[in-house]
Amino acid sequence: MKPVFFTRTLLSLIFAIILNSDVLAQAPSHTGRFSPTIDGNINGFWEYLPRDYVIETGRTYPLLIFIHAGGEMGSTPDMATLNMVLRWGPPKLINEGRFPDSFYVNNRWSKFVVLSPQIKNGLGGSGSTIDPNTIKAVIDYAKSAYRIDGNRVYLCGSSMGGGATWDYSGANNTAANSLAAVIAVSGAGDLSNGEANIIANNSLPVLAVHNTVDNVVPVSRTQNNIAAIMNRNPAIVPKAIYFNSAGPGGDPHNAWSRTFEEITPGSTVGGNVTDSLGVSVYEWFLRYQRGAAGALPVTWKNVSASLRNNAVYLQWDIDNQVNVSSYTIQRSIDGVQWVDLTTLAATQSTAGGELHYAYTDGQPYNPVSYYRIRENDVDNRFSFSKVLTVNIARDKDAISVYPNPFAGQIKILLPSNGRTGEYITLRMTNSAGIVMQQQRVIFNDYSTPLSFGGLEKLSRGVYFMTVENDKGVVLYRKNLVKE
Repeated sequence: MKPVFFTRTLLSLIFAIILNSDVLAQAPSHTGRFSPTIDGNINGFWEYLPRDYVIETGRTYPLLIFIHAGGEMGSTPDMATLNMVLRWGPPKLINEGRFPDSFYVNNRWSKFVVLSPQIKNGLGGSGSTIDPNTIKAVIDYAKSAYRIDGNRVYLCGSSMGGGATWDYSGANNTAANSLAAVIAVSGAGDLSNGEANIIANNSLPVLAVHNTVDNVVPVSRTQNNIAAIMNRNPAIVPKAIYFNSAGPGGDPHNAWSRTFEEITPGSTVGGNVTDSLGVSVYEWFLRYQRGAAGALPVTWKNVSASLRNNAVYLQWDIDNQVNVSSYTIQRSIDGVQWVDLTTLAATQSTAGGELHYAYTDGQPYNPVSYYRIRENDVDNRFSFSKVLTVNIARDKDAISVYPNPFAGQIKILLPSNGRTGEYITLRMTNSAGIVMQQQRVIFNDYSTPLSFGGLEKLSRGVYFMTVENDKGVVLYRKNLVKE
């Protein structure tokens, strides 16, 4: 018979592990809050914190602020009122569990902190009357309460909120410089010449979206705002997207669903913004940041993982390495909980240029291992590479292709299977099955990657690469994404 104290201790330990499992992996959270009071014209706000925000204490996050339309205003401090903010836009996407966990842009993964305040009073006739100081209060609060990357603050809004976006962007130089990019949808706001000049002079990236059939806020208001900015010869040309159809339920005014919510290409009757941009608005935002201080410490290139003799070979190239102390290789069995395998000191080079790193994991998880590399700055900040997946059972006879996503030439590493000395054909087809590029090569050495070039001319999108022998038999397939 086991001692009672041992059984109780063991049960207590198991119970404690269960209760504190969020220490190992924290899920994203979306919380409605009424305190603290950010501004006298804000009833409350919805706060979205991304996965592992609590755990990754050395990491800063881009901030996304969404300002709702006039129909979601509220001044009663109860959840029924605050829940109106969840009707549309990013908070709706988050509330439905459809907001992407992270975004891979500019060679790094990013996760947003999202704040969606509820405005008490913000309409005067057909225009927004939200004081720019209210928006400033939200930004100031976010920077004090969360770990925000001050060079990546993004503002967006629909209808009344779109008007507030226009107004704050052009309020003054400080306001314009506090933002990395803005999106105004069906914006109920009109830029003065002075406001347009501020936006242009501060090189603020602008995306404006409007339905031409809008019977609430005429499309001419967006057209006039874009024209006013263009008249100032901006260094960054504002982008406008116009749709010649109504939104969901036949609402002529609703251009925000096809902007913020329906982000899958081809998913919207009449088109959506992702169709027009080639990326979602969230990825579009992340293309922009403010200030040299926000420069990336590294540019990740050719990050890959391949199975070699039952071990996993990781390699990555780094460009523009600045103030980096080391790289930590992490492995996961589920893609959620990560363990450190080792840390490699950063190569210190005064000549600049591209640096190459590699590591071999001799004991990968079976059947699947996930890997990522953490770049550690000298100031204790860090960033991550993309996540790599290696299926031990499947990848014994699989190929490794990198980089993926790709911009130009790719490298292909074939497994050792006795095919050395054979001619093979590398073929790239688009989603319609049309061959866009092909190349015939001889396969001599499985340890040396093959080069497949001439791909920089391809348009952005999904492609399918095949490796075929001289008899036309497809040996391998790989899905790739062109950036």
